[in-house]
Amino acid sequence: MAPRDRTDQTRVAKDLRPEPDVEEDKEVEVDIKKPEEGAALRETVEDVAAEVKAERDLEGGERGKRKAQSHAESVAVLKRLNEVGYGIDEELKLDLVFNPLGPVLPPAQSELEDTYRRELKARYGIEFTRLITITNLPLGRFLDDMRRKDEDARYWRLVKESFNAQTIEGLMCRHQLHVGFDGTMYDCDFNYALGMPVAGEPGTHIRDFAPETFVRRCIAVGEHCYGCTAGQGSSCAGALV
Repeated sequence: MAPRDRTDQTRVAKDLRPEPDVEEDKEVEVDIKKPEEGAALRETVEDVAAEVKAERDLEGGERGKRKAQSHAESVAVLKRLNEVGYGIDEELKLDLVFNPLGPVLPPAQSELEDTYRRELKARYGIEFTRLITITNLPLGRFLDDMRRKDEDARYWRLVKESFNAQTIEGLMCRHQLHVGFDGTMYDCDFNYALGMPVAGEPGTHIRDFAPETFVRRCIAVGEHCYGCTAGQGSSCAGALV
């Protein structure tokens, strides 16, 4: 997911009166190596998602050593999650999330899931619930990195030429909203990152939300939207087709 730029939203929030009885989300760190915390996680969290990379993406040199260490730590965490029950017990889900490295589209999700299931089980004894693939949208640091390498034009061309109309029905923006910390509504997480609130009537704040208006609204779109419609499509739940 692209990094959030909250500069504009922070400015707007200063002009809003605080809403009563709103509880902020809090991040909680859990050391699953400790039996008591692993048990607590099992009791409170039903679904865990972990990002994965291919071993062939590891490099040589010092940077490669750091990546190898990170890879080993990731394997250890997945094993511990299995020990706690995630990916093993039916009610405790362990989802793996795959983002391709560089300006390419993800491989077929079902085939990649089969490969990871086979290889992780054979090499490390790791099991998981499902694997989802997510396309890198040309935004934020990913876009900046491509520009430095002069790869952005090629990637823009790739996602546009890979447009798949069959993905339209399942797009996140057609079925859900992103609500910013100040109550501003956005059609998706990426529009939030770009500061593109919902368009049209009756308004952009959650206090103005009405189901009948939501289903008739015109979705705010941009060139970045091609990323969600390219190839097999992309969403927070993985491929769309």
